[in-house]
Amino acid sequence: MSSITQYILNRGISEDIFILILAIPIIFVVITFARRIIGSITLGIYTPLFLILLLTVVGIKDGIILFIFVFISMFVVRYFLKKITSLTMTDMRVLDAIMFCVLAIIIILGFLYIPLLRDIPLNTVTLLFLLVMSSCSQDLIMMWEPRGFKRFVSPVMEILALVIVSYFLINWTWIQNIILKYPLVIIIVSVFVIALLSRWRKLKIKEYIRFREVIKHVELPEKK
Repeated sequence: MSSITQYILNRGISEDIFILILAIPIIFVVITFARRIIGSITLGIYTPLFLILLLTVVGIKDGIILFIFVFISMFVVRYFLKKITSLTMTDMRVLDAIMFCVLAIIIILGFLYIPLLRDIPLNTVTLLFLLVMSSCSQDLIMMWEPRGFKRFVSPVMEILALVIVSYFLINWTWIQNIILKYPLVIIIVSVFVIALLSRWRKLKIKEYIRFREVIKHVELPEKK
């Protein structure tokens, strides 16, 4: 444990909170890598960051259950509301308000009657997690709903995979020991890596996979 870490802990900050704060730069590296190199849909930086941090408090099992439950509920609620209402595009805010009210009722009923949700403590952290999840799913629905449910599942799975990978990474004992021993190094290296990743201008991994047949048939210009 470094002298800086020891000094901070002696000032009253708990070790868990200190690790969680220093894990944020690492999460930013993972999110930036997913966006710039893999080409994953992350809905910005702060949404997955909030989900990952809340997941560390809620727990991986309960978090995944809530994640899937909210996404499915949001999609179903929006689908049926659009079927039974005649609201135009200028009334989308009204539709969103109605949708969140219906979603709140579904969440309450879910915690009362769905066995998987009964064992999850319904506290402030859980409600905050559900709120962030609702906002995240709303953004995804707005982007991908016209393409159908199957195309909607893909970005949801990408975000879920990103959240799970980041969760296990920051809860890895080896990473936590590195954070406690070299806090300044973690920050400096994270900033440097993010700066390098932000300069990536080549095709992303998903683009290589999507256009691999086209790339195979592209003839490189001959050198003179």
